[in-house]
Amino acid sequence: YVATGFRSIGQLRDRIEELETRDALTGLPNGRAMRAWLDRHLPHANQVQSHTALLVIHAEGIGRINESHGREIGDELLKALVARVRSCVLAKDQVFRVSGTDLAVIRPELAGTLAADDLAESILELLANPYEIEGELLRVPVCVGLAVAGGRPTTAHRPRFDALGR
Repeated sequence: YVATGFRSIGQLRDRIEELETRDALTGLPNGRAMRAWLDRHLPHANQVQSHTALLVIHAEGIGRINESHGREIGDELLKALVARVRSCVLAKDQVFRVSGTDLAVIRPELAGTLAADDLAESILELLANPYEIEGELLRVPVCVGLAVAGGRPTTAHRPRFDALGR
């Protein structure tokens, strides 16, 4: 196989790296990119007074939608879910697709664990609303796992997990 359309080995190398670290469907950085980001930034989080939050969002209903409505609808639903997540994060936040139905959001420089709880709650509330895909309203149950690193310990953590269990 010969790669064409590249003016230099550097361009080809950059394209290969992009394919290794980006999800083709959503355009998000993938789990490999997330691990690299964490390796670079978490040591700093442990040296400063701020916290870094890692939220893992599991969209448990995507597989069921793929089976009942077809993969194309499931893909559109996943892209809509990603768009919602992106709409509620800050420019400094990082969003990754870490597996087929799992996204991760990293928010650096948080004031404390309660701010991380608030972020998780706002994402869950937003994702609990139905999605309109090709004229049909679809709901996707999601759950969020939350970990906080860095800074000094603060008040007890109040986990929020099930968006549809309220």
